[in-house]
Amino acid sequence: MGAVYQDLKYGLRMLAKNPAFTLVAVITLAIGIGANTAIFSVVNALFLRGLQVENPGALVSLGFAHKNDVGMSLVSYPDFEDIQRQADTRIDLFAYRFGFDGLSEGDRADHVLTSYVTGDYFTALGIKPGLGRLILPSEGRVPGADPVIVLGHSYWETRFGGDPTVIGKAVRIDGYPVTIVGVAQKGFRGVLPVFVDVQAFLPLNMMARTEEYGVMLTNRGTRALFVLGRLRPGVSLQQAGSSLNVIATRLSQQYPNTDLGASLWVLPEKQTFLNPYAKPGEYQQQLIAVGLFLALAILLLFLACFNVANLLLVRATTREHEMAVRAALGAPRRRLMRQLLTESLLLAFFGCGAGMVVGSWGSRLSQSIRFSVGVPLTLDFSFDWHVFAYAVGAAILGGLLVGIVPALRASRVSPSDALHEGGRTVVGGRHRLRNILVTVQVAGSIVLLIAAGLFTRSLERAQQMDLGFNPAHVLNLAMDPHELGYNEAQGQQFYKDLLVRVRALSGVQSASLAFTYPSNALVDYRLVYVEGHPPRPGEAPPTILLNHVSPGYFETMEIPILSGRAFRDLDTATAPRVAVINQTMAKKFWPDQDALGRQFRMNSESEPLIQVVGIARDSKYQDLLAKVVPYICVPLAQNYISMETLQVRTEAAPESMIGSTEEQVHSLAPGLPIFGVQTMEQALNSGIAGFYKFHLGAYLAGALGILGLILAIVGVYGVISYSTSQRTHEIGLRMALGARPGDIWRIVFRQGLAIVAVGALIGILAALGLARVMASFLYGISAHDPLTYVGVTALIAVVALLACYIPARRATKVDPMVALRHE
Repeated sequence: MGAVYQDLKYGLRMLAKNPAFTLVAVITLAIGIGANTAIFSVVNALFLRGLQVENPGALVSLGFAHKNDVGMSLVSYPDFEDIQRQADTRIDLFAYRFGFDGLSEGDRADHVLTSYVTGDYFTALGIKPGLGRLILPSEGRVPGADPVIVLGHSYWETRFGGDPTVIGKAVRIDGYPVTIVGVAQKGFRGVLPVFVDVQAFLPLNMMARTEEYGVMLTNRGTRALFVLGRLRPGVSLQQAGSSLNVIATRLSQQYPNTDLGASLWVLPEKQTFLNPYAKPGEYQQQLIAVGLFLALAILLLFLACFNVANLLLVRATTREHEMAVRAALGAPRRRLMRQLLTESLLLAFFGCGAGMVVGSWGSRLSQSIRFSVGVPLTLDFSFDWHVFAYAVGAAILGGLLVGIVPALRASRVSPSDALHEGGRTVVGGRHRLRNILVTVQVAGSIVLLIAAGLFTRSLERAQQMDLGFNPAHVLNLAMDPHELGYNEAQGQQFYKDLLVRVRALSGVQSASLAFTYPSNALVDYRLVYVEGHPPRPGEAPPTILLNHVSPGYFETMEIPILSGRAFRDLDTATAPRVAVINQTMAKKFWPDQDALGRQFRMNSESEPLIQVVGIARDSKYQDLLAKVVPYICVPLAQNYISMETLQVRTEAAPESMIGSTEEQVHSLAPGLPIFGVQTMEQALNSGIAGFYKFHLGAYLAGALGILGLILAIVGVYGVISYSTSQRTHEIGLRMALGARPGDIWRIVFRQGLAIVAVGALIGILAALGLARVMASFLYGISAHDPLTYVGVTALIAVVALLACYIPARRATKVDPMVALRHE
């Protein structure tokens, strides 16, 4: 330990003796380690940390999967009750349903995200009250009973200022009186996916206070519940899945109209954290995506390490005499290596400290990103022990990569050679090694830049895709009159009056209402029974996307009606039920036939028939990159849903109409919360199912590519500059013998271009090998896109020439007489 302490003390003294070198090395390592910790903090939050609940690893997600479902669907309340009642003691089940409600106190109403939970929700999660009490296991079973509410901790702090006297206070949820009985513990945001911050919790039976939501508690075909389970100690996922699927088979036989052919998926909760509607292989695809960017960050760390290793090789030249003296005095080679590796590790740990600061800054920058998801998010990429362990591991790896080769080289010095003036063989070997390291840096930067170029071009192609509608000059404003306690009749009248007023505003071309819009997270799926197309044996009816819209919707969105008609004001609640479907649905159920006039039912076979009166052109509905699926639009007047988005097509910039449009809303419904105010183009770029994936990919890969390019430029410049300085005598001799400046330029540039050419070739081959992984994350271009590869290679060549310019120019200014006296 005394020898280690001595090495540390001497290493610190040597680093302090060369502050410029130490500063450059630490900053370089900080870039590589900082980028890695920033990206790993995101990976940690998404895949490692888990929910802030008791023993999150024991939580599983449950969902039905029918033969014609593309992924895991939710569970109806009657099915949940049957499953919970019949389940054995291997698993404890609980359920929740999230919604948007208006929480009002006095004359102020807030649009809040609520979670309706079963009575054992908090008990199963092991959550303690931060104040008051939580929902009890005995609550939430009797419809209309237990009018209580538990506030989320962050909402309690922001809305009520952390006032402890809120316990027992009466507030209104959508105009319905409830009593605040508690506040959830700090840090608990609910169990909704992707950092969603639940603002209030209510007993599940409170959904029955209105007919609109009450049907969810009685209709077996309405799959509205997220179901979670906690495995008992010693119970495996496979055991629980087998037991639950016995129940699913039983339900399939008892209720063939809704559950025929159904099976239960039982997945670790982590696999549904990013998307509760899990699809086969989706979790693995998510792992590949984050693994790709983490691999690019690790590549950047390697480039930083190679850069510092080059600096250490140069520094080792100046320390040959020191190493020779130490060796001559009896220091064994392993002792010299240990000293040099200690200095390298000290550099790495200083770089780790600075990198943690850089990574923390990058994490905070990531947390400031705003997504258009329509729900409150609390992005938490803070550091925990996972991130600290990763950073320390990166520092140790970096220290070894940085120091091992210079240590081997320097410790191999011959005392007799180094104590004399010669030693050209060692210098020449070290020079070749520096060229190899810089060549690898160039190759790595090529890979990073190609990845950045592919993601950037993919973003451009995605933004140019045919959406099937025109997003320009459209303003979105979401609202829900139910949050003020409006019933269906009042809500219908409010929307009718609002459209009249908004359409009369100057600068408005058209206005309409829609429950959802492309890139929005809100979806509505319905079971559909198509006349003449009964489900196949063993299959449930198809589940199809549904939108509730007003007359004028297709005009506002500029979606062409290919045949038939759009909705009219005459399509009221008392008129025959009608629908407009897309081309895909028409082709699916009535291929080579006219779909106009065809009929179907929704939810159950006892519901009224709906007639197809129009066929609209296929367009994007939710996920902009998803394959077009069957889609149904129904009139809001016939299929009322209280939450709607007012969409206004304007003549001028849509942002200019925000104030006047909100004024019309509040003149009709004072205090009504308005949310999701943004243009359609903003929604597409930031929506959960929009272009944000490509924006993030392009920005992240671009940042890594630029940093890699900078490191490559520094490496090329350093090698050429050092090499030129070592050849001062040779250059002076050449000039004395008549060499012209152009000849010297060619000598210097030939070396730089040789390094770049070999590095570019290796980098292109490596990028081609990575193309198979990147291909699934691109849109509209090939992972072998020649324009990207050629452009990046040309960029590297240009910047390499610029990096060679200063050393070459300096070489041409060498005075032959001075150079000849150099040695």
